[in-house]
Amino acid sequence: MTEQELLDLKQEITEAKEKESTLKGKLEYLYEDLQKKYNHKTIESAEKDLDKKRKEVQRLTAEIEDLGDEIEKQLEDGYNATEEEV
Repeated sequence: MTEQELLDLKQEITEAKEKESTLKGKLEYLYEDLQKKYNHKTIESAEKDLDKKRKEVQRLTAEIEDLGDEIEKQLEDGYNATEEEV
């Protein structure tokens, strides 16, 4: 290797170390944000919580749909009963 190639390599290493340091700082900030906003220390913990919340949303959605069907049926039955009285 020539002296210039070694200097270029040294510069690349320096830049890579700086980038690594910046990325580590950003990662640390994101983990702190995850802890503050969502009370999770790890991504795995946040994913488990998200999965639980998705299941709860699915359950509630199904419950709402069932209630809507029940209300619709009651309205139809009430309408039919009113027609019979007339």
